[in-house]
Amino acid sequence: VIITSTIKACGYTRGGREDKQKALKVLLECMAELKTKKYITPTPLTYRALLNAAKALVIDDSKRRPISATIFETCCRKGQLDNTVLESLQKVQPELYMKLPESIPSKWKQNVAEGRSRSR
Repeated sequence: VIITSTIKACGYTRGGREDKQKALKVLLECMAELKTKKYITPTPLTYRALLNAAKALVIDDSKRRPISATIFETCCRKGQLDNTVLESLQKVQPELYMKLPESIPSKWKQNVAEGRSRSR
C-alpha cells in the first residue's frame, strides 16, 4: 500500500521541471524496488498508478514509451493484468495497446485476486 501511495504521489507532482525530475527519480526507484524486493506484492492498482504517473511526469512520448513498456511487461510477467491496467495503457501509450493480442493470455492475469479480475 505504501509503495502504491508513493507512486500516486509522484504522478500528482506539480511544479516546475526540477520538481517533476525529482518525482520521476522516486518513481524509477519505486519500479526498482518492485523488481527486487520479494516482500512487496504489486497489484493491478500498482501498475495502473505507475503507468499514470509516467504519463504525468514524462511528457515526451518517445522517452515515456520504454518506461511504459517496462511497466506493462512486468505487470504481465507477474500475472497482474486486469482491465484497469489495459485502460491505463490505452490512455498512456495507445500505440502499445494497439499491438496487444486480441485474446489476452491467461498467464498475464493469473495472479489477480478474485473479485478484482476484470480482464478483456
